Amino acid sequence: MKIKGIAWIGIVSDDSAVRDFYTHTLQLKLLDEAQDYVYYAVDEVARLEILASASRTAAQQRPDAPAIGFLVDDLDESVAELSAQGVQLLTDIKEWRSGEILHRWVYFADPGGNILLLLERHGDEQAGE
Repeated sequence: MKIKGIAWIGIVSDDSAVRDFYTHTLQLKLLDEAQDYVYYAVDEVARLEILASASRTAAQQRPDAPAIGFLVDDLDESVAELSAQGVQLLTDIKEWRSGEILHRWVYFADPGGNILLLLERHGDEQAGE
């Protein structure tokens, strides 16, 4: 498995001041916004998502710590490698389409209980496509 970089950071918060901080103070580029989330570009590859606590995605995360998503070329192969090393997956592989980009990911935890993801993107030229 080759980790290409950090592709996604998820923060659970219902506080509008948190959204304002990333939008106005840090001036991250807003990519998408809905009731359950706000999605920002950190750079060409990395994304930050602020998730409402009642959202389905937030239920996979700890409310007291961000989740970090590592970008990989082949999610299925990477999941098989994790499983072979005894890492227990917290979810099945999930998929979501954003425009032309297909996101695939799976949640797991490190030995300290920190929530992590492996993430694969298709159709995203900045992610190596």
